[in-house]
Amino acid sequence: MTTTTQTTRSNTVGLCIEPCDVLFFRDGRPFGGTLHGQSRFPLPQTFAGAIRTHLLRQAGCRFEELKKCLDEKKPFDEAIESVCGAGWIGRMIVRGPWLARLLGKDRPEFEVLLPMPSTLHRLKDPSPRRGPTASALVRLDPLSPKQNLPGWRPTETGMRPLWLRQRARTERAEGFLTPHGLRAFLEGRLPMPEDIVKQKDLYDFDRVETGGAVVCGD
Repeated sequence: MTTTTQTTRSNTVGLCIEPCDVLFFRDGRPFGGTLHGQSRFPLPQTFAGAIRTHLLRQAGCRFEELKKCLDEKKPFDEAIESVCGAGWIGRMIVRGPWLARLLGKDRPEFEVLLPMPSTLHRLKDPSPRRGPTASALVRLDPLSPKQNLPGWRPTETGMRPLWLRQRARTERAEGFLTPHGLRAFLEGRLPMPEDIVKQKDLYDFDRVETGGAVVCGD
């Protein structure tokens, strides 16, 4: 599924990719019988490379000729233009990937989900005296420049420590935010419970033993 938005300078195309089989991505670290390997989302460069390679094949790119042009130090887009006339493939920008969920079956519409910001935390030790807010999110926001923190020595001018204005132990909140929840966060508010999607509602991990090596896949 694709959606296209045109601006005065470029087109933005949204791609929804549904795998036909299990996809396995991992980082470059080796693993064996005594090491641990874990699959994860594809790295941005892996994702961008797959999209760009597919487009080059569709454009009839002759990869051997493209390699020769690149060996001659031609800019990437110019090399593609000289080989298959699709230099725009070398100039495009790829963002993502992100998870998305289907909102309706009758009219397919997808909602992009973003990872929970690191500055959103949950109370770690809820107690009855804190009442119904014990499970709510809390924000760690930069301390006001009007307040000084003894011992604070920023590495860059203008940096401020993240601060929680209550005595409470917290832990980083997990999960994903809907676009509505992200908008609330960017406006300085807290996302509502319905704006939060738990990891287990999207994917899970399997622990597999393979010849003494442990592989965790989602």
